[in-house]
Amino acid sequence: MNKIALTVMTAVLAACASTMPPTFVFDNSRQFSLSKRDVWDQLVGQFAMRNIPIDTIEYDSGLISASTGIGLFFADVQAPVIRDYYVCETNPMFVPTSTMATFNVQVVADEEQLTTVTINLGVTQPGYITLNRAPVVGTCSSTGFIETEWLNLIGSATLTDVEDSN
Repeated sequence: MNKIALTVMTAVLAACASTMPPTFVFDNSRQFSLSKRDVWDQLVGQFAMRNIPIDTIEYDSGLISASTGIGLFFADVQAPVIRDYYVCETNPMFVPTSTMATFNVQVVADEEQLTTVTINLGVTQPGYITLNRAPVVGTCSSTGFIETEWLNLIGSATLTDVEDSN
């Protein structure tokens, strides 16, 4: 009987082991030949268009940050499924109850009238362990898709503005 109990306990403990998400390498920063004000206005417009509540907005420091449910950041962005935007740790005993995102944008202008935008997306999954309903927060990794999409939105506006000025 002890061998059966030991085997069952080993199986249960093995099932509880989490697999951490992979780390994705991508460029989350880009430089634009627009003024800081032009880039800033485009970014704030993207938040407004998606109805994303902004937690912090400081023009002088160039910081815009928001925390919300994951879906709002991806409105009007095309991808096969929302899961293409992030990968979370796996644990067969974990039940996610929501998916939350923190989105930080840094806008910095230099003396040469170039503006650099850096975007960081953090994703977590609050939830619980099925055996004892203990609360847990699962770790996730961004795939870089949403950061690239937001940078591309600025880039497409930059190309239009540059062509219109010629």
